[in-house]
Amino acid sequence: MKYAKFAILLALFVAMGCSNENPVSEPEAKMVSFTGQFSGKNQVGSLVLGLERCSGDLISLNLAGTGQFTPIGAASVELAHCARPEPISSNPLTLEVLYGKIAVIGANGDRIHLDYEGSIINSTKVVLKGEFSITGGAGRFSDAHGTGTFVCEMTGPDNEFVSTLKGEISSPRVSGK
Repeated sequence: MKYAKFAILLALFVAMGCSNENPVSEPEAKMVSFTGQFSGKNQVGSLVLGLERCSGDLISLNLAGTGQFTPIGAASVELAHCARPEPISSNPLTLEVLYGKIAVIGANGDRIHLDYEGSIINSTKVVLKGEFSITGGAGRFSDAHGTGTFVCEMTGPDNEFVSTLKGEISSPRVSGK
């Protein structure tokens, strides 16, 4: 009798857990802080990230650098974007970035991919400000997602730059899972 009640309860539990009304779902990824600062130099004319040259009258900028990021650690960085050469506002020094991509590449090969857009302000210093979306990556970050903001400032006569990113990213997968 004891075993019969147990078998009935077990069958009921399995049936409820496997029905379409009560699907078993994966827990939502926990969001954690994503911050980073990196510096580098504009690589005029080089192609990075497989981003094709900008079409029409768009300006193509490709940058490479190194920096430190939470949660990936020390990393190399590749950026590529296309900007419109004419002003987007009454300020003749403001240019629009139509699209851009960033790859943050950790020392162990893990990657975080970001898409971004923003505006370039060309006053006493050239500054690019905008927003990014994390679109995946590789290794522990293959399913990563998140959002944030960035500021990139050109700092020298040879197209050197310093960038800061702040946002959130889904927590990285644990190795082997």
